[in-house]
Amino acid sequence: YFDFVIRGGIFSYNDHRYKTCKSTVDVEAHALDYDRYIEQEKIQISDFEKYPDYAVFLDEDVCFHPDYLILDLQPDCSTEDYFPELNKFFDNFEKSTGYEVIIAEHPRNSATDNYFNGRKIISNKTIELVKYSKVVLLHASISLNFSILYKKPAMLIDSTKYSGRLRNKIKILSIELGFPIIDISSNYSVNNKYEISENK
Repeated sequence: YFDFVIRGGIFSYNDHRYKTCKSTVDVEAHALDYDRYIEQEKIQISDFEKYPDYAVFLDEDVCFHPDYLILDLQPDCSTEDYFPELNKFFDNFEKSTGYEVIIAEHPRNSATDNYFNGRKIISNKTIELVKYSKVVLLHASISLNFSILYKKPAMLIDSTKYSGRLRNKIKILSIELGFPIIDISSNYSVNNKYEISENK
């Protein structure tokens, strides 16, 4: 039997792979992102405080993620479908809200080109970008944790061109957290309050 088990969330108590007994001590822990949040709060000044109002997109390396090779999976979307549709949405969003869309690059992004039509791509600053943003745009990134911690509105981006695997993740996040989903493969509009409507 283990002397202690480090638990992360309520579901970890239902994990019976590890033998415990009455003397086993449960140590309740939190996600690494919370440690990063605490570290960020100790920083007094950030360059992003001075930025004009912006939205941050949490890049998930949908087309090039190295896990596809490791796990022998097909990408969740092709580059030919993914980037034109996403950039069109960003164009519409910027026009409707007046916010620049800045890309928080995925830490393992292997792309060498800027597929986001020349938009700012910033690496290793995701938590700061979220903290000072007006709204967070994403598919199903775990960095949504920062949006919750900083109480930022978020919009989940979906498309019929994405894999069922990715679309299910987006749907689950919406159900669990109540964030709206926008299907960018449909005829939609977004106003400056981030309200989504389907155009007939």
